[in-house]
Amino acid sequence: MDNPGEQLEFLIMPDEMAFSQPLTVIEEPFTPKIMQELETIFHIKPEAPSGSVLLVDESNRLVNKTRFGEDVYISVDSKGNIVAVSNFYGRNPERKGFTPITTDLETFIQNLITYMAEKFEGYELVKNRYTFGNDYRELSWMKRYPNGLYNSYEGVNILVDVRRQTVSDYASFDCKPTAETPEITPEQVEEMIRSHAQDKAFMEKLGGMDGELVQDFDKIQDLKLEYHMPYEAWGKVPKGPDDCVYLTYTATVCNGRGFVCIDAVSGKVIDVYGMK
Repeated sequence: MDNPGEQLEFLIMPDEMAFSQPLTVIEEPFTPKIMQELETIFHIKPEAPSGSVLLVDESNRLVNKTRFGEDVYISVDSKGNIVAVSNFYGRNPERKGFTPITTDLETFIQNLITYMAEKFEGYELVKNRYTFGNDYRELSWMKRYPNGLYNSYEGVNILVDVRRQTVSDYASFDCKPTAETPEITPEQVEEMIRSHAQDKAFMEKLGGMDGELVQDFDKIQDLKLEYHMPYEAWGKVPKGPDDCVYLTYTATVCNGRGFVCIDAVSGKVIDVYGMK
């Protein structure tokens, strides 16, 4: 197969950071092993590449994203792992280059589950359900840490085209958390949150400074530990330490109209959001 890096460069998705200038191409991203994985596990047999671009994805991985034919986009990272697939061949079975592989659906699903269990140690299957009617099957895995918490930013999402028994979309994320053990108590967190009651900028993020909101703000509910990345950072190329996945105490305030995330190690406010 020709080196995809020698093909025409193009921009793919508006929400990704793509580079128009030449960059060092990932060495032979589409190895025979990857092509076999696509065909036997994903039920995708793409044509020759028609375009390629290097980009940095949401997990700060340098990836080679290549277009095959007209409708298949496959991203491979510098370690030789498939990290994303957008496969639209399934929408048009007459599309040139689409090779359907017929088998029992449950066998196909189980093979996917078995393969992912071997590939992603420590990840747990948290979702296995039909979606969009019965046309697609949604499978999701998340990394589970010894503290019992799932990190949704270390996970894999797969959308299976049920009728054609092919992976329609595949996305993996690899944003590791900064901590596993809290260093402040829930009681300290509640005090920190209440201390912002007269903070105008803080309260405006929750939806305003009206008297009812301030009064309700004192009622802290559902304080829980979880992994959280600031909403302004997710979906963007990480640029610095503020784009990390934090171990946070997340509290519901204002009778369910607002949420506050506090770093469980430093006590720093990570996120404040709400609705009027």
